[in-house]
Amino acid sequence: MKTRFLIVVSVIFVMLVSACSSAATPAPETQVSATESVSSTSAPEDPWGSIVIPAGQTLKVGLSSALAGGYAVYGTDMLNGVDLAIEKFGGTLHGFTLASDAQDDACEGAAGVTVAEQ
Repeated sequence: MKTRFLIVVSVIFVMLVSACSSAATPAPETQVSATESVSSTSAPEDPWGSIVIPAGQTLKVGLSSALAGGYAVYGTDMLNGVDLAIEKFGGTLHGFTLASDAQDDACEGAAGVTVAEQ
């Protein structure tokens, strides 16, 4: 019984120490203003390549959810959440206009693959 108590206390102590350590705190994020451009040399190299979006273009936030049928109530809620988030950001992010691009996946595998390929 005494051994079990020591093990439990030790586990709790280790969890508290690891949760309160300074290594667990996230690093501060760097922020880029809308007028400041990010050069391609500052971004890490990606083996799949990079996407460069010209200034003034609209960024589409893709959403795959059931927008018709039996699960449409959930998909509509997801779409409303995306639209609300875009509205909360003021419709822009780093100088780009945001727009939602919702596609109906009918909550099924084949339709979901078609939406994902778009």
